[in-house]
Amino acid sequence: MSISDRMREVAKGVTQARLAELLGEKKHRVNAILNGNQRVPEDFLIKFLEVFKVDANWLLLGVGEPPSPKLTPREAALLDNFRHCDEVGQSAMLTTGAALAQPKLKNAG
Repeated sequence: MSISDRMREVAKGVTQARLAELLGEKKHRVNAILNGNQRVPEDFLIKFLEVFKVDANWLLLGVGEPPSPKLTPREAALLDNFRHCDEVGQSAMLTTGAALAQPKLKNAG
């Protein structure tokens, strides 16, 4: 697994546009680096490590354990609530969450 593969794994779920914003980079540079078309420059690597707080040894060399996702307190509370619901409650939470996560329609009523 290459550095760019590990970077993609860490940033999974983050769009390249958002990643570019987080790193203060242009989207085309992020795209080239993550797709392995450009060597990972030192400045980019440093920013990536600072933003994602991952172990440099794992990111650079693949040594050690990959980072485990850390939940925010709010995410942990949602997960705890979900786990304490019966099947009907869990289904309702999933349906409601999916509905709330939908992008707002422009000019909606």
